[in-house]
Amino acid sequence: TVVNDDTLEVVGLSSETVFDKYLRVTNSGSSDYTVWVTKTVIQDVTGSGNEFCWAGQCYLPYVTTSNNSLTMSPGDTVPDFSAHFRPFGNEGTALMKYEFYDSTAMVHSELYIRFISQAEQTGPEIVLMELDGTVVNDDTLEVVGLSSETVFDKYLRVTNSGSSDYTVWVTKTVIQDVTGSGNEFCWAGQCYLPYVVTSNNSLTMSPGDTVPDFSAHFRPFGNEGTALMKYEFYDSNAVVHSELYIRFISQAEQSGSELVLLDTLGNVVNEDTLYVAGTINDNQLEIAIHVVNEGYQAYDVFAAREEVDIVSGTNNEICWAGQCYLPFIDTSQNSMTMNVGDTITEFAAHYSPNLNDGTSLIKYTFFDNQAGVSSFVYVEYKADTVGAVDDLMVKELHVYPNPVSDMFYFESPEQGSNQTFELYNSIGNKVLEKKSLSFINRNAVDVSTLPKGIYIYRLIIDNNVKASGKVIKQ
Repeated sequence: TVVNDDTLEVVGLSSETVFDKYLRVTNSGSSDYTVWVTKTVIQDVTGSGNEFCWAGQCYLPYVTTSNNSLTMSPGDTVPDFSAHFRPFGNEGTALMKYEFYDSTAMVHSELYIRFISQAEQTGPEIVLMELDGTVVNDDTLEVVGLSSETVFDKYLRVTNSGSSDYTVWVTKTVIQDVTGSGNEFCWAGQCYLPYVVTSNNSLTMSPGDTVPDFSAHFRPFGNEGTALMKYEFYDSNAVVHSELYIRFISQAEQSGSELVLLDTLGNVVNEDTLYVAGTINDNQLEIAIHVVNEGYQAYDVFAAREEVDIVSGTNNEICWAGQCYLPFIDTSQNSMTMNVGDTITEFAAHYSPNLNDGTSLIKYTFFDNQAGVSSFVYVEYKADTVGAVDDLMVKELHVYPNPVSDMFYFESPEQGSNQTFELYNSIGNKVLEKKSLSFINRNAVDVSTLPKGIYIYRLIIDNNVKASGKVIKQ
């Protein structure tokens, strides 16, 4: 590139030893020339040093004219000129004028070189960001989709946070690919076919410029697997460079629900009906449901309830995402973000019989409308008058261990000639009865043959209910 009368820029860090600029000089005339060089310091950086080299000799900073000349015949080109700037840790801009001449032949050419010494950057000069502004330099981003989809897309913004103009190119490296798939990227107004690894176009960015011009695209063509791409953004002349990785994950269609609902024992209960039994004296009947994200992306999950059939005079509420809602609120105001594989155990539902007997049916739904995923479960609450007594008379036994696998124990709280221990399942059926209890020694109850679940026990002494509570069989 011909640079006569131009101003060239050399940019570097103040911590560097030296900035260099090399030039070739050509005699395009028709006579021999004896060429000398003169340097003029127009602007300098305090504490810095500069020198130039010509005709086989380099000159100290205080020397402004070369001691040696170079004889050049017509057509000769020599790479003998170089200019050097030494910042010695100082920041600023120096401007030098260099003149090439043969005073006898009265020929003369000149150019300017601006040396810019900068402080160390506190971050990358080319900043890569998500569309929401999250900086992702050196990160690995993930884009997950179904193999049946046409294309997976990722869009990025690029910012010049340096102090100079950059001419930015993009290069793609395929680290891992999915057989039969295709990928492409777009930069500076052009999209490139899968076999193109470096952009044909660059984008000139001034300091502070932000452009939304980069996008990466993956086409699964029905194939499943994981592809990993590395994208580099650089200006090789300014020696600036940033990179990131994008992992494209192509999955098969989900065979079941993306949001899996579990009871507290780990059983899948999607679209099932669960049963919770108690008495009209119970303050609350409770149930907990765990939610698992078995989908292929993160979901913002809300919880809602639908009163399918409700006993008059009762009320109920849901708790989700750290908040319990009043009985008249059907849908949670807060959502919970669930990443792939997350299990959330924060959902609880409460049902208050308020001394009203009967059975209520409530549907609980967990959903992310934006992602189009939803799962539900029904819960039937049964409050019975069986065993309903004055709360002040009923105590809770010390039952241990609880939860129980095979055998649990309790001590009778008082003497009585006629003592009976009864156990009911979640729908109110008596599943066990034990008589001839001991007041002095502990009593053993074998539940090894009973299915897993929540059971209600009652201790009846002389025809009065003296204790009631819950035991969990696991």
